[in-house]
Amino acid sequence: MYITTANLSMRTIEDENFILNRADSVLHALNPTAALMWDAIQNQNTPHEIAQKIVDTFEVSFEEALSDTRTFLSECEKKGLISFTETPL
Repeated sequence: MYITTANLSMRTIEDENFILNRADSVLHALNPTAALMWDAIQNQNTPHEIAQKIVDTFEVSFEEALSDTRTFLSECEKKGLISFTETPL
């Protein structure tokens, strides 16, 4: 499972979602799909569960949703926003 790292704040301003990494003062803007994925990560959903939420919300195939989820998770991990853990919290 993926968990969010410390020093992050998420804010919604008007209809825009942002994550602020307080450690390096970088602001990340999230589109609606990314915001849904971010919420699912915070609820400790697996990549497959996140993909299913995307399928249920947007008109995409499960395969496309899973591919997008894996890409998002990889990018977030590279940016230090999340980390993978085998142990549930």
